[in-house]
Amino acid sequence: DVVRADEAEPLVPGPVTEAGVIENPGVYELQNDIDLGGQAIAAFEIKLSDVVLDGNGYTISNGTSEAIHILASGDGNALENVTITNLTITNTETAISAMNVQNSAFTNLELVSNHDAGLVFAGNGGQLNLVDNVLFEGNEKGIFLREGTSGMTIQNSRFIENHEVAIKASGSSNHDILNNYFEGQDGEKVIHLTGRSPDTEIRGNEITASKGPEYAVQVGG
Repeated sequence: DVVRADEAEPLVPGPVTEAGVIENPGVYELQNDIDLGGQAIAAFEIKLSDVVLDGNGYTISNGTSEAIHILASGDGNALENVTITNLTITNTETAISAMNVQNSAFTNLELVSNHDAGLVFAGNGGQLNLVDNVLFEGNEKGIFLREGTSGMTIQNSRFIENHEVAIKASGSSNHDILNNYFEGQDGEKVIHLTGRSPDTEIRGNEITASKGPEYAVQVGG
């Protein structure tokens, strides 16, 4: 079995070959694929700021929880300057869960066939993050912006055949959704800004060949 991230020795910056907790700032470079063996475990738990996790094109797969869980420990302050890049995550519950994370970047990723969501932002400290050049394909939800989050930039990404929704914001505000491509969504909405989700700019996107949506974009409800 894969060792649980929270039961493994903390990782040190540099080459990484197994799951673990990241408690030291620095650059971590994945050296191989990680198969989670169908377990409800995270491959990586990131607990502090100033971290780069570079997947080097490798894949995390086959889990029933979050593949990457980003959450401050101790004082609960927001984490900053976390970068997740060059990584594929598939067949997990949620590919990446970011709680109280700000001024961080999620780039050059492929988040494919995850049973709940590709990327979830949550917590009142979740703000001013960049999602750039990410493939969201075959997930239940592409991106879910939960209550209290704000100021995200989602750009230059592809959303292909996600099911419930491609992008959902719930009680989440002040986002820029720019220059993305949406194809073949089969839920009721492609982009859904629910309830109290004001001040979001949606510009330069292409929505095509969607199979079931009542609305390409719904505001409210």
